[in-house]
Amino acid sequence: MLKIELDAQDCKLEQQTFPSKDGKAPRTIYWQVGYMYTGGRYPVKVQIPLKDGQPAYPAGQYFMHPSSFQANKFNKPEINPFEVTLAPWSELDALIGRKTV
Repeated sequence: MLKIELDAQDCKLEQQTFPSKDGKAPRTIYWQVGYMYTGGRYPVKVQIPLKDGQPAYPAGQYFMHPSSFQANKFNKPEINPFEVTLAPWSELDALIGRKTV
């Protein structure tokens, strides 16, 4: 599973609004900063997209829920940038059916 850590200093909602264009309404995107563990020496700083009205996740350790992935047009796995869901790291055992002692 892909581990993401959210630090208390970065657990705030960020946003950016893009101006209207071609008669379309302005668009606002929301995210928060997290740190993704990819097996390297240090975690990688990433933006976790959030839906309009979704509160920022609290500080803690998470994994990217399987519902966050999709198959692209070439049937290759990819992250769905519009449906990223984080779940607490403590729920990982239950998801994969591993019994805790």
